[in-house]
Amino acid sequence: MPIVRYTFDLTRPHTHLIRVEMEVPAHVEGHLDLVLPAWLPGAYKIFDNARNIRNFAAEDLDGYALPWERVDWQTWRVTDGGSGATVSYEVFANKPEIHQGQLNAHHGFLNPGVLGLYVDGHK
Repeated sequence: MPIVRYTFDLTRPHTHLIRVEMEVPAHVEGHLDLVLPAWLPGAYKIFDNARNIRNFAAEDLDGYALPWERVDWQTWRVTDGGSGATVSYEVFANKPEIHQGQLNAHHGFLNPGVLGLYVDGHK
């Protein structure tokens, strides 16, 4: 799979919400399974990081809404017919811990490993 591009928007620190946008180019599969990791090396524990995701949306590369569903507690399936998609969502981040993140008026602590969804099978 070609390169997936991520953009992290930190312009609303008072909300503790980090807006994430990911652009996934055309691919072979008819859908995208997007996963948020629940484990990090060194943490020795499973975390429900997906509980912090809000306002999930998916569009095709022309800006038209795509259907999606929550498959399980950490996976979202976007039906794009393999044409590629732009996915956006917000992550509530107000814990300065390695398995979380924090955004406020004073600083931002980001761990892309728990903020960025990845395409299943294409780590």
